[in-house]
Amino acid sequence: MATANPPQQDPENEKPDRPARPKLAHLRSFVYLARLGSMTAAAEELGMSQPTMSDHIDQLERGFEDRLFTRGPTGVNLTASGEALCRTIEHSVNQLDNLTFRSLARPLILGGPPDLLGERVLPTLAPLLSPDDIRIQIQPGIAEELLEHLRHRTIDLFIATRRLHPLDIKVTYHRLFREEYVLVGNATWRKRIPPGASEQEAVRVLAEAPFLAFDTDLPLIRDHPLIAEHEVAIFGAHPLARVTLIMPNFGALRNAAIAGGGVTVVPRYVAEGAIKAKQLYELYEPQDRHFNQIYLAHRDEPQSEAVQRIIDELRRRAPHWETRRPKATMAAARAQHSRTASAKSPFYEQHDGK
Repeated sequence: MATANPPQQDPENEKPDRPARPKLAHLRSFVYLARLGSMTAAAEELGMSQPTMSDHIDQLERGFEDRLFTRGPTGVNLTASGEALCRTIEHSVNQLDNLTFRSLARPLILGGPPDLLGERVLPTLAPLLSPDDIRIQIQPGIAEELLEHLRHRTIDLFIATRRLHPLDIKVTYHRLFREEYVLVGNATWRKRIPPGASEQEAVRVLAEAPFLAFDTDLPLIRDHPLIAEHEVAIFGAHPLARVTLIMPNFGALRNAAIAGGGVTVVPRYVAEGAIKAKQLYELYEPQDRHFNQIYLAHRDEPQSEAVQRIIDELRRRAPHWETRRPKATMAAARAQHSRTASAKSPFYEQHDGK
């Protein structure tokens, strides 16, 4: 029994298989041809032969089953379908053409406490910033959060208020400067605690003062040497009862103190400008000041040129971020005031416990 032959398809009616999606090279040829209007000019611009350019357009037209250009003696013009395709893809093709290895370089990501970054770090680094060189993106946070970012390589380096020693990665810490906390208030409080006031006089006034705090645990306030020594006398059994504002932002606490909201303890770098402008005053200057070492942390591995420039600049400039009066001057002023006050007030008399 003879096997029936399958019906033959008319070659003239046979259509080539349409590609699932157009190739990027073909779309790029289309955009350049639409832009220049000449097959020869577009081929030269793209560094390809004219037959290759023509083949790219032919394949697109077969794939879309529509004419994209009309041909004429002076060049080509877009059809309505070609206009629609050009509007859809031209921006994306231009973005790809503008892509360079430099444009892929991401900003350097620097983490740290927002106040310290804003008051000292960024003004120091500002001269290094350039669209064609160093670009910085800020990741605010506390040390534990920033270490986690470093672990996952989502930051390059961070300002650390203390050293952390994870077991799974090696971290290098550079000493930057020693952060000092100052007890400040506006002119009203300066009158009540004049320069060189004794401990007893300062404690007595502070026991009546409203406090502005960073958080509910009052860590910076309690770390100030005068308050640490006389915490019970100043706050009594319920410290938060004396706190009129809790705000985790040193700049906001500084501004509230300037406006007369109360007294507060902030890092010197936050208050220094207001102190120089006589908007705030350091209300008591202890002989034994409390300092907190600040570090710059990054992975213990070779760094990029941009990161290394940041490291070098911060290590060079940070030691000069803090300024303070000579200790001998402070001690002399306080001693003189104590001698004068003790002659006037029975508060400074020696009591025998009776």
